Amino acid sequence: MSALPAATKYLEMSTVKDSAIRTIVLYLCYFATGIHVIILPCSLVEIGKYTSSTISEVTLLVTLRAVGDILGGFIAVPLLEYVNPYFYMTITGLVAAIFQSIGIWFKDITIMGLFMGIGSLGHSTLIIGSNAEVLREWDTKSAGWIQGLHGSFAVGALVAPLMIQPFLTTSKLAKHVVIQKAFLIDGAILLCVCVFLFTVWLYYYRTIKYVSAHQSSLKEMFFNVIKAIGFNRKFSFMVVVILYFILEVGMEATSISLLSHYCVHYLAWSEHKAALLVFVLTLFYSVARFFNAGITRCLKTTILLVGSFLISIFSMFLLSFSYKHESIVWISVALMGVGRAALYPGCVVFVDHFLPVRQSLGIVFHLSASIGSLILPQIAARIVQSYGYQWYGVALLVITSLMFISFNILILISKNMKPQNYVSDDLNEKIIMSEEKSSKNETDEASIHSSINDTNIPSYSK
Repeated sequence: MSALPAATKYLEMSTVKDSAIRTIVLYLCYFATGIHVIILPCSLVEIGKYTSSTISEVTLLVTLRAVGDILGGFIAVPLLEYVNPYFYMTITGLVAAIFQSIGIWFKDITIMGLFMGIGSLGHSTLIIGSNAEVLREWDTKSAGWIQGLHGSFAVGALVAPLMIQPFLTTSKLAKHVVIQKAFLIDGAILLCVCVFLFTVWLYYYRTIKYVSAHQSSLKEMFFNVIKAIGFNRKFSFMVVVILYFILEVGMEATSISLLSHYCVHYLAWSEHKAALLVFVLTLFYSVARFFNAGITRCLKTTILLVGSFLISIFSMFLLSFSYKHESIVWISVALMGVGRAALYPGCVVFVDHFLPVRQSLGIVFHLSASIGSLILPQIAARIVQSYGYQWYGVALLVITSLMFISFNILILISKNMKPQNYVSDDLNEKIIMSEEKSSKNETDEASIHSSINDTNIPSYSK
């Protein structure tokens, strides 16, 4: 039996088989989301040709999509509490697929960005909803399943640069740009996933009124976060965590968004060769993420993160001072993928050890990540456009170094914080029932003894 929260009405859906089926659908959803999220930054060079835009103008697409991520997170929070998540993810998946597939055909970068932003309202819900449902399905056994979920996203990120490879052009003329076909394929994949999500809703939930185990208003969720972090050491801890995730996701968005530009405009590579380098980055990233899932069984998260930071900093140092040596570029990008793989999920595990408000903090992580992808790629794009593409590696090195500093601050703050022990809702309920039963037995036993005493004890009063 899968460990499901007691307050959630799953009726006859609590078998391991059913949970596994729904989890596989969520894996497919996350895989498609990985393609959907990564395909845009991988295609910025081609989009720049199509729209005749500069690098700072074309990165506006990433910025507007980050705005959509933030808004989508705010919208998804209350709706996922009151609407069945599979039905809601079906609708938002359709929105993401349709708007991104249509928006890519506009030559005005602003209109294209608006469509991408509306589409990101959908994929942000897919990200939040998939994580929440895997946790809901497996409860205390969810650690491995969550690692697999993020691994499926990494596989999607690996497929994205391969998907655009056949549609890259060597011509600088807009009429030869056919990158839109790759976005149509991406939309078709996401539509297929929506069919699976809708099937799950239709088969399992259509006749059931969905009731969340943690149904609460936005006001209650806000106070839950405040209650969890307090206004003391935990508050400082949370502030640094937010800064960390802003830097981490901003670094990832910057590295993917500008890598092709760096190869084409600074190294004078062909676009096909640049796309192959992006593929190498995502390949090592996805393999390392699955590999890290096994390492965490025998290695502390802190040690894994420190090692990942050292690899990342070393790789970006190599990239910054490669002086166009091709072999060094390939090695540094591969190492960058290995180093980056643990930085996001590893910190989630580290924070989760001290702050147990899973749902609320998950939303904080998502919003922090969206802010990072909103700000940092734009800043980096303006730097490399103004001072040259050789500053691409330096920008990544600075961001990663700031992340490393913030993580060390987290370690220092957490030294005097007590780790939290998690108990599932089912186990809590069993403990309460056991205590009530024990208390009742003690009360009954006391009343029996009292009755016996009242009956058998002789009276010595005259």
